[in-house]
Amino acid sequence: MIASLHEYKYILRLNKEWKDKIHFEVRLSKKLRNLVIGRVYHAILSEFIDDIACRAEGIKIFCHYSESQPPSPSIRKHLQNSYGVKFISLNRNIKSKNYRLRLKLIQIEKLDGEEISLGLDRLSGSLDELFNSGVEGIIRKNKLLLSRRQVKISTLAEPQSIMRLNSPLAIQVGSQIPIKTKNDLAGLSTTEWKFVGLNIKVIAERIGDNFKIKYTTEFSRPGEGGSLTGSKEISSAIVPLGKAVELFQITFQTSGENNSRLPWLSKIPLLGKIFESNSKQAIYKNISGVVILEDVSEPI
Repeated sequence: MIASLHEYKYILRLNKEWKDKIHFEVRLSKKLRNLVIGRVYHAILSEFIDDIACRAEGIKIFCHYSESQPPSPSIRKHLQNSYGVKFISLNRNIKSKNYRLRLKLIQIEKLDGEEISLGLDRLSGSLDELFNSGVEGIIRKNKLLLSRRQVKISTLAEPQSIMRLNSPLAIQVGSQIPIKTKNDLAGLSTTEWKFVGLNIKVIAERIGDNFKIKYTTEFSRPGEGGSLTGSKEISSAIVPLGKAVELFQITFQTSGENNSRLPWLSKIPLLGKIFESNSKQAIYKNISGVVILEDVSEPI
């Protein structure tokens, strides 16, 4: 973490001179970030420009400005040289656009009880094919490989939603199920309804010609003694418009013992496919979330 302005400018100079040989995995301290962005805003506001938004990402400062009210060339040059600011022109109507987020949940399961070592990135075919022709096209191209590895691929769900930039979107794939819990002191059992499945929260913002999608995934499933087990991930990815990108992977194991305790679980749409397993052995599963972002409206 960089804490002083002197260190920051030194790192910027090294990054400029050795940009093809050195990559800095550092970020600004909160105090330094506020100082630098404050100076950037002060310089821009001196030209009576108020339609601008700046943020720090790593050691870089990105400033989005309205194409109808750009900072002067002299201000941009000064801020680029002093603080490495990258200016990005933003169409004033872009926030009024609608985008469609299409999500494919693809399940890869290993049928021989061994851990999965095969992902979508190891298969022939592009991720775009999943949206154009479905998972069947990928299966046909990799029929021999899948058979040899004893791997099965299927589509779990295909949710899609209309969203706007910088506005959060929540997608929930799963169901509420009754979970029995036992009070050891009183010897009584109670039933609570809890969600099992996948919760996904995303927010998209424009980064130049591409989009940055920040996402949170929460995956939960029934565990021992009425508890829920699962995982949570928070991350982000750069997604070109109209190009499919694998956003996340969730790997877990199912067993016949768990299913025998909740036999009705396999009858629930989607959840049954996720949690079902062979009663004689464990099955390892990998759920991949593949997204594509599409522009579906004209500027207002």
